[in-house]
Amino acid sequence: MIINKDSLEQKIEAFIQENNITHLNKDPSDSYQKQIQQALKKCDALIEKGKHRYLMHIRPTAPNLNAYIKTHKQNQPI
Repeated sequence: MIINKDSLEQKIEAFIQENNITHLNKDPSDSYQKQIQQALKKCDALIEKGKHRYLMHIRPTAPNLNAYIKTHKQNQPI
């Protein structure tokens, strides 16, 4: 099945608007990771220091939006 690029972009835009997704200028993952590290440092009594590394990501990033069309469904508006 071949889909027009404009039609695909319209479907993606409609999905973004329907789900109230907002575009962020900066990835907030780094600041969240710093907050997690600070919280782990404060709660050494609850979580052993050796287990801290299992609760943190080294280089966290936000996920990308990938668009996949369900080609197996017939008579769907594109």
